[in-house]
Amino acid sequence: ISYVHALISIKNANSDRAISILQNSVNNDSNTNRLPQLYYLLGEIYLQRGQPEQSINYYKQFLKYQKGQNLLKDTNYKVGICHLLLNNSDSSQYYFDESRKISWAKNEADKNAKSNLESDITPNKDLMQIRYATDGGYYNNALNLLNNVDTTQFSKRDQTEYYYRSARINHKINK
Repeated sequence: ISYVHALISIKNANSDRAISILQNSVNNDSNTNRLPQLYYLLGEIYLQRGQPEQSINYYKQFLKYQKGQNLLKDTNYKVGICHLLLNNSDSSQYYFDESRKISWAKNEADKNAKSNLESDITPNKDLMQIRYATDGGYYNNALNLLNNVDTTQFSKRDQTEYYYRSARINHKINK
């Protein structure tokens, strides 16, 4: 039931609430009863919070415990994103390649990872941070990142993304 409460909190852009629920579940469950998705969600939240090192740790725990195919493509892709944010291009490429090797993509997250990898366009780090911060409900952080990004070298695609993110954040904070 903790998983469901945390998932609802995340979907409602309230990741701070979700993190306490998830941390409590992870700390109190035995390894034999552990739900791998708890680690996946913690990885998501730490990515949203702009803490890629912690995110990587939780995503790797998910990969360790996950028995099925769900979210493997997305998790490897997100570990690659985390390494990209940490300026570890070799590690980032390694995890992007690992994600590409996984053919199974039946859920939305895995399909999205597949689509992003097929585009062969390296995501803009600033825009990724803004996106994840917004998704997690960290609007002030997202707005701060948005206001400090240098858009002069943005491609047309990234400019469009920038204006979309700006509008979305301002809408979320009622501006």
